[in-house]
Amino acid sequence: MFHIIGEQAVSKLRSLGLTMTEAEVYLALLKGDADAKSLSVSAGVPYSKMHTVLRGLVAKKLVVRSGKSPSVYSCRDLVEGLQDYKRMRVAELEEKVKEAEAELSKLRTEATSERPDIWIIKGQEKILMRSYEAINSARVEAKVALPSFPQLLTAALVPVMKRLKAENIKIKLLLPSSVPVAEVKKLVDFGEIRLRDKMFGGGIIIDDKEALLLVSAEGDTQNLAIWSNHLGIVQLAAAYFDNLWASSFGAF
Repeated sequence: MFHIIGEQAVSKLRSLGLTMTEAEVYLALLKGDADAKSLSVSAGVPYSKMHTVLRGLVAKKLVVRSGKSPSVYSCRDLVEGLQDYKRMRVAELEEKVKEAEAELSKLRTEATSERPDIWIIKGQEKILMRSYEAINSARVEAKVALPSFPQLLTAALVPVMKRLKAENIKIKLLLPSSVPVAEVKKLVDFGEIRLRDKMFGGGIIIDDKEALLLVSAEGDTQNLAIWSNHLGIVQLAAAYFDNLWASSFGAF
């Protein structure tokens, strides 16, 4: 009968996270205090493993050690020991949950950022703001085709183009031939500029990873744009830009 009860107790202790040998040594200690050598005999555990097992039980707050040579081990009060062990396991679990949440959140963020998006942008102010953000984010190359060019745009473009040039980022700027020569001269030192007589719509392609399509007929007010990092849309926009660029003429 005692053997059956002992097996059940070992099973319960193992379900709490103890190893087989830790459970056997703990049950042996319930019968009375003992040193490692005595426990090795009573628990039937090789002496070579005893100190490792006992350190584990002390760390789990189930057993206390006293004396120095040889050390004597004893079980803590059952309720206090098990409650402290429970609190320790709960704290460990909470820490692991936090770590898992952080890692999974990182994966979800990466997955979300990798999913292609398409945005419709309305209104000149919002389009100008998104255009500025896009050009300013370039790391390799910025391809810019502007179907219209209000003079106030020069003041906004110069600082950005100056920074891109300083960082050796390639800039291709395609403008309508109607842009005053004086305005073109303000930009020519910061990138390669070409002109063309007709341009239906325009766009901005950044590093061949994102595109901002400016939707309008020639001369119309720019009130609608489409931004996307979808590979197919970006490739289509880049191909269209390259075609316009090849058929345009140098600014000077």
